Parts: sequence; C-alpha cells; structure tokens
Amino acid sequence: MITYRQLQTFLAVARAGSLTQAARELGASQPTISLQIKALSRALAIDLVERRGRGLRLTPGGEALKLYARGVLDGFRALQQHVEALRGGHAGSLTVGASATAGGYVLPPILSRFRRHFPRVEIQLHVDNPEHLFRDLVAGALDVVFSVGVQTPPGVTVETVCEEELTIVASPRHTLARRRGISPQELSAQPLVTSLSGALFRELVETKLREAGVPPRVAVEARHPEAMKKLVENDMGYALLFRPSVADELRSGRLVTLRLHGAPIMGAMILAFRSQPVLPPLVQQFVAFVRAAVARDAPSRARAKSPRRKPPPQRPKPRGRTARVA
Repeated sequence: MITYRQLQTFLAVARAGSLTQAARELGASQPTISLQIKALSRALAIDLVERRGRGLRLTPGGEALKLYARGVLDGFRALQQHVEALRGGHAGSLTVGASATAGGYVLPPILSRFRRHFPRVEIQLHVDNPEHLFRDLVAGALDVVFSVGVQTPPGVTVETVCEEELTIVASPRHTLARRRGISPQELSAQPLVTSLSGALFRELVETKLREAGVPPRVAVEARHPEAMKKLVENDMGYALLFRPSVADELRSGRLVTLRLHGAPIMGAMILAFRSQPVLPPLVQQFVAFVRAAVARDAPSRARAKSPRRKPPPQRPKPRGRTARVA
C-alpha cells in the first residue's frame, strides 16, 4: 500500500539527489528515508532510484512516478484543507517563498495580519532569489511565491498584485547626485551596480533601463540587494532597486535618488502558484488575503512616495498685554 509519507519522501529524494539531504529536509534519519524508498519500490514492484557517483538519480520508473506523485500529494492536501474549511475553519500548513524585496519589506506586515486572522494556519517563510523560489515551487517544496515580477517557468500561474516604483539610487557623492534631472544619455555613461549574470532580477533591471532609453553599463555585480546597496553607498555606481527596499537609506541620506527624465520606472509584484485543477483552499485564502491587504495599503504607500510639503510659516504672536474683556 502506497502512503502519503512514502510519496513525500520520494519527492524529497528526487529533489535532493541524496538520502542525506532528503533526511535533513524532512527532519528524519537517513535509514528511515532509505526504508521509505525501499517500501515504495516494493509496492510498485520497480526500482525508483539508482546510484550515480556519490549521489542518486531516478530510474525510468522513478521519472514516471515523479510525474504523478506531486499531483497526488497536492490533491490530498487540497482535500484535507477543503474538509477543514467545511468544518468551519482554516487549518494546516502553508509554505511561502518570497524574493528579497517582497519578503524583507512588503510581505512581513501582511503575514503578521494573516497569522492573527488565521491562527490555526502554520506558515513557513523562505526568502531567497527568484531562481531558487520558482524551482522549489515547481518541485512542490513551496505552496506559493510572492516575488518581484520576473519571467516564470511553465506550469506556474501568475497574478500581478501591484506595481511598485523602481528607483535609481546613488551615493550622495555621485557626480549626478545634485542634479534636479538627468537624461538617459547621462545615466548611460555611469557604471551600474547589479545582480550576478544570469539572475532573473538582473534581466528585469536591464530590460527596464533599456525601455527607459538607458543602455546598462554593468561595472559591479553582487549576489544580494543588501550588498548592492552597500556598494552604491561607497560610490561604486548607481543601482535600480524597488523603492521599499531603499526607503530607510533614502530617509537617512545614505542614498539619494537620481531623477531620470520621463515617466517613473515601474515593476510588478506577483503571486505565483502551481497550475492545478483544484487550488488548495489555504493557497486560495492566502492569495485573496494578500491581494486585499496590498489594495488596502496602496494609499499609504502612495503618500510615502510623494514628497512631504513643508508647513507654512506661522506668524509670530504680537507681544504686549492681553486686554481683559469685562
């Protein structure tokens, strides 16, 4: 008899290519993982994995099982959650992936509110780069991804939640820092600090710059947005980053905005989940909650983006004695 645990273990081994890594992922011992795989192989009367050097690879039978195992587990989880909803509540586990900007600056307050509304839902949050997030989403390690809008793999449904401004930031010492406005030609001559080659966020940044008439001149590459900000602070070049991720640095004066002539550069924030006939109720609830929360917070975000007006100067009060009214 094939069990839920056996299929879950098999998919972990398929992802990791190692019994040790799969055991670490599932919080189990390596002998337990090995026994689960052997029991599943006996139930199907076919070998599922074979040795390849120090690791494992799937046999043709394992590849065939992989096509169906994820759908079986997704369907079973959706059924459990649907039954729980029929009982009058939402309960279960939800694994959420988020890119650095979404997970570090946009999602945390929304996630806090979601936990207060649904205390019986256990949420695990994984913050990583989009490449890893979408790989894990397709593999079934994540239920939903909240990310900046980048190219997504097949088998993923994408919903745009909102548009956020991509801000051109530089050091206060940058040669263009004191200019009220700069042309695309002027910015094109400056070095760009961006992500490593091949990263989805880098592709997004370079596409947005070209659309604004700025051919990017990459001078410095960094793995993480925090490292990019530090490099920009030290005047190694300019960067194009989502405004929420640089709000503190702009407030403190560690970074300044370079105002490019033309319309603001905008980028999407998206929710992504596996395309499947029946979406699990918790994923549906989470997507609806995030969509509503972002829409509700939109006015406050717009106010934060607009420059603050100084209050009009108050007239000095006249000095002298105050007459008493009889």
